[in-house]
Amino acid sequence: PRDLEGVLRGMAPRPACFRRLPVWSLLRSPLGQRCFSAGRVPSDSMGYWRLPPHHLEHRREAASTPAPVPPVLRSPEEVLAALRAGLPAASGGKGWLAFYSSIAQGIITDPALMAVPMDDHMVHRGHAVFDTANVIDGNCYGLDFHLDRLLKSATQARIEGLPAKEDLKTLVLHTIAASERRNDIFVRYWLSAGRGDFMVSPRQCEGGPQFYCMVHEGGARDKKLTARVGIKEALVPTSQVPHKPTMLANAKTNNYLLNALLAMAAEDKGGHLGIGIDADGHVLEQATACIGFLGPDGVLRAPRFDNILESTTLRRALELLDGFDSPSGTFSSFELCDVTLRHVEEATEVISFGGGAVLPVVGIDAGEGMRNVGTGEPGPFFKEIDELVTKDYYEHAHIDPIPYA
Repeated sequence: PRDLEGVLRGMAPRPACFRRLPVWSLLRSPLGQRCFSAGRVPSDSMGYWRLPPHHLEHRREAASTPAPVPPVLRSPEEVLAALRAGLPAASGGKGWLAFYSSIAQGIITDPALMAVPMDDHMVHRGHAVFDTANVIDGNCYGLDFHLDRLLKSATQARIEGLPAKEDLKTLVLHTIAASERRNDIFVRYWLSAGRGDFMVSPRQCEGGPQFYCMVHEGGARDKKLTARVGIKEALVPTSQVPHKPTMLANAKTNNYLLNALLAMAAEDKGGHLGIGIDADGHVLEQATACIGFLGPDGVLRAPRFDNILESTTLRRALELLDGFDSPSGTFSSFELCDVTLRHVEEATEVISFGGGAVLPVVGIDAGEGMRNVGTGEPGPFFKEIDELVTKDYYEHAHIDPIPYA
């Protein structure tokens, strides 16, 4: 049938509750309002729903153009050629440098083969956790505490049979080495619940958890370029994008749909990652970072980690700020607390903490349009904390040398 009315003619009679309703009563119902807003209008003759003529014309045009029949790729050569032809520009320009797969049990340098099988529970159930690391001058920064968080998240996600931390470290470091790059790269790695079926529970999977590691262009270089001008942000209330349940918020899992929607809602307003605001008017977190607000009293306030992800970048920054004597006099102390809208409005500087780096937030849309934070430029406290974090990249307690050939 070409319209919904024709479909309904072939269905069983309407339930009694619907038969008693005149069509315009149904139109005024919540269901009717949704249908009406979607472009469906009632039929005068039957009181059923049918699509407007322009929808039907579009259907007729689509029906007259048959969909192309996909070829059957029977040889490995055909598959590889198709995969290479379909690569996005970022990978084709060698943006994807090296990839370890526990499926292949080796490191892959052809971007067309940097793939995860569909039967992996990371793909079809999102049952996986991940983390990241930075590479600075041929050393990997912060890998230890990032792997600690990865394994903690994996335990929370009930991923069973976890590999040893030192084994994971070896895999990550050798994957970085295979990239043959010493700077301007970023590292991501994932632990999945396993592969082997399409069930909900991973208990019947074969081979235990799977591990993947990707090295790609980006990292500290991109952060430094952004830091020169700063980023702009937008507040996004949970009425627009809900916040994650505590368990998913505290663990770094692959369930990032709400994170993506938060960032997209911010982009709609000229923001970058978004800043979540709960029903009580308290600041939550950004899509992929934590956020801190420097008040006129010199106190840097950031949300407690109770129902957000504990940022390793923020945690390390607070350790560096402990006892720090601010040359500019703008900073006196820090506090993890309930950050309110008043703190947002009064902030002289706002700092984003994530991905092993800090970024200045120079503008915020709190619902009435974008306004400057402070002078609208990176402030003196940002420059001080950026220097502290950058210096920490070279502290031997937090770096691992990469075993380049």
